[in-house]
Amino acid sequence: MRILYDGFIYDWQQFGGINRYFNEIIRRLDPADEPIVTTFLGRRDFWPVHPRLRPLRSRPFARLPALAPLGRKWLEARTGWSRADLVHPTYYHWLTPALADFRGPLVATVHDMIHELFPDELDPDRALARAKRRLVERADLILCNSESTRRDLVAFFPAAAARTRVTPLATSLAPAAGVDAAEAPSAPPYFLYVGGRETYKNFSTLLSAWRQFFPRHREYRLRVVGGPWQPAEAAAIAEAGVGGSVVHEGKTDDLHLARLYRGSVALVYPSRYEGFGIPLLEAMRCGTAVICADTSSLPEVGGDAPLYFNPANAGELCRRLEEVAESSSLRSRCVERGRLRSAGFSWDRTAEATRQAYAELCR
Repeated sequence: MRILYDGFIYDWQQFGGINRYFNEIIRRLDPADEPIVTTFLGRRDFWPVHPRLRPLRSRPFARLPALAPLGRKWLEARTGWSRADLVHPTYYHWLTPALADFRGPLVATVHDMIHELFPDELDPDRALARAKRRLVERADLILCNSESTRRDLVAFFPAAAARTRVTPLATSLAPAAGVDAAEAPSAPPYFLYVGGRETYKNFSTLLSAWRQFFPRHREYRLRVVGGPWQPAEAAAIAEAGVGGSVVHEGKTDDLHLARLYRGSVALVYPSRYEGFGIPLLEAMRCGTAVICADTSSLPEVGGDAPLYFNPANAGELCRRLEEVAESSSLRSRCVERGRLRSAGFSWDRTAEATRQAYAELCR
């Protein structure tokens, strides 16, 4: 198959979960397949690999925004997009708008419906929602990374129901790469938070729970992996009087992240909405207990392994923190269940289901 990937996502972000998703799919295509990936910026630090990969880069046109239309025309001319067997855009916006005229099979991946559910925070001008609608209405097949995402999609686009298929994600984190108990971070004991802290991520509820938990458990720390503190966050931590116990780790590479998971008492994931929730899989695979909200896709991913709580109830989250801190046997049960649960997800399965969908459409 000759598969054209409009590479908008590789220009929009240097590194991210969507990039990884497409990298894992492309590297597992059949060796006889020909994946074509278009970009403006060219090869960066995080790029797909395949023996027949054909990258098309219009780098000279990326240097000046005024030249972007020429860059798009150049890509359209070079890709031979009308001769592709199948098109799979990497995001809702496209580098090559002419693909809207492609008459062959088109596959879309919908990772979540977060922009529709939290528009004022994440998509105030509704531009992304409009782009997603155009893609969903055009697509011959829509891949959703969880049943939860599929339900949310169909709630907004009922006519798309018959064109949806669930292809669960996986984790690329490799806990065996030199990570063991001896290499895990040392005392003091700590809980771990990983990811963004936008409003829907519900980090403020975690801070409220930590404010209740810490006075009775002063030996514990909360280590936070992600972007720098926003001024309001720094002020809230200072006001809560827990500043010394909340440690900002910044962004980190996979090896150090695996060590942080391995050494933690538990991952705490209070998000009010996730399309999938890869940090749950990362933690479970690394032998870490998970405390997470009982909402959206998280129970679908976590199964019986995590300790769940109502994301609107900081007191309930505080009790979960205390239960894990005070019971090593409970933590061990969560870890064992997590190992079993995480074994059910793999990129091989995701890629095989995706390529099977490609083949069905091309037939």
